[in-house]
This record gives sequence, structure tokens and C-alpha cells, in this order.
Amino acid sequence: MARRNLQIRVGVDLLVDTLRLSNPSHVVEVGSRAVKRNYPFQLDPHLVSIVQKGILTKPSPGDFFLNYEHIRVQSMSESAAQPVGEWGHRPASLREYVVLSYLSQLLRDNIRPSQAVNSSTPIRIPFSKVAVSSVVEKVKPQFILNALNGSLVSLCIADLETMNISKPDDPSLFSVVENFTPVDCLGFGIIKRIDVEERLFYIVTPERDISNVNLICLGQLFLPESIYTGGNDKTPFELNNQPGGTRITVPYVAESLTKEGISQPWKKYSPYIQPRIN
Repeated sequence: MARRNLQIRVGVDLLVDTLRLSNPSHVVEVGSRAVKRNYPFQLDPHLVSIVQKGILTKPSPGDFFLNYEHIRVQSMSESAAQPVGEWGHRPASLREYVVLSYLSQLLRDNIRPSQAVNSSTPIRIPFSKVAVSSVVEKVKPQFILNALNGSLVSLCIADLETMNISKPDDPSLFSVVENFTPVDCLGFGIIKRIDVEERLFYIVTPERDISNVNLICLGQLFLPESIYTGGNDKTPFELNNQPGGTRITVPYVAESLTKEGISQPWKKYSPYIQPRIN
């Protein structure tokens, strides 16, 4: 019961606060065949404005009058042929969908929607301009570059003077945060390449301006498996540009769509391409 209260009662309160404070232009509500999985009321803008919900906000049509377009669609992950317990997606899959959706912004200026993320121009950040941190797993300083290379990272703005950091003897190198504390996250990016000789990070990110970023964090949010496996070998995602360096493909945003996808029997099931077959 406590878990259900958290998902429904507190969850609805937070959602109402978010809608009232952000005042969006469109809201898409995904409905379920199972009544208990739906919100207690439809997210109609008038109802959200006056409903007796919210933690930070109170019903006040004058202050929180919303005029967004409300679109309600039925969940496509539910089937009458499946037991109710198999409806929906795993939390891990939902997180991967969010990452893929975020990275798709890299293609927003491209004329051809199939153009590769790898073709996006990376931003160069000198080692000396940032500190780095491994938020969850403790990584020894000598291995931190290996952990960061080719990974999804948080681009943060922090007051480094108030944090416990280890500064290098060489001022051209980066500092390492010893004990991480909550900071403001501007967005996310993929470290496409690390040039040790020039001491530069090459980062691909949808964010327009990261000039104020002074902390790169490696956390528990990873690139989806489909980014690394399968796809078009003509579009490599380069972890480094050195001879013999690792090259991996990006099937999600390849130059041309692969014909075989990841349906090859040796590859792991992926929810992005085809449904699971029991």
C-alpha cells in the first residue's frame, strides 16, 4: 500500500506542481487498459488548474491557468493477448528511451534525419578548465580517463572552491573531485574522444552552450546497448583516432538504416527493434 501511495498520491502531487509551474504547450497522457495504472483524473488543463493537488502549489485558476493542448493516447505496449503483469516496459528500458530521445536532439539541425550522431561537431574542452568525478563508483585517478572515454557524462556547474578536490601538480591537467556533493547539471554529453597529448576532451552534446561547465561527472546513466551493438559498419563511433583504436558503430543514428537490424541470432534482444518472442 505504501508503494502504491507513493506512485499515485505523491506522484500526482508532483506532476500537478510540474505542470502548473512549467506551463507547457502540449501534454501527452498515455492511458492504460488497467484502471489502477491511470491517473485519478485526466490531465485536462482546466482540471489541473483547479484540482486539490500539489505540494508547492495550490488550486488557483487565476495564477495557474493552463492552456496547453492535452493529447491522450492508449499505451501501445499493452495487448489483450498478454497477462496484465507483462504490460508496460522495464524501468531500465524506460531510462534508455529517455537517453535516446535526448540524444536525438543532436539531429535537430540536420537536413537528413538519418544523419549520424557521430557526424555532429564535438566541443573541445581543455583538461585545465574542468574537474572530473565518478559519482557512484570509486575510480582511481590513473583509470579515470578510461572510465570517461566513450561514456555518457553529466555536464555540471559547481562551486569547486567548496568541494574536496585533488589538484594536479601540472596546471594543464584536470582536477579530481574526491567527495561528490549535489551540483547543478546543465545537460549530458558523450565523450567522443580524449586527446591526452593535446589534453582535450571532445564532447558531443545537444546543449548549445557549455562554456560555464566546470565539472564532468560519470554516473549511473549509461548509453543504451543498441548504441554499441550492430548497425552500419560504414558509420563508426570512434573512441579514439589513433591507429588501431577501438571503433564502434551507432545503429540508432546510422547514415543508412541497417537491413538486418539486431535480429541476428547472436545479438541480445532489444526492445527498440522488435518485440520479444517467447
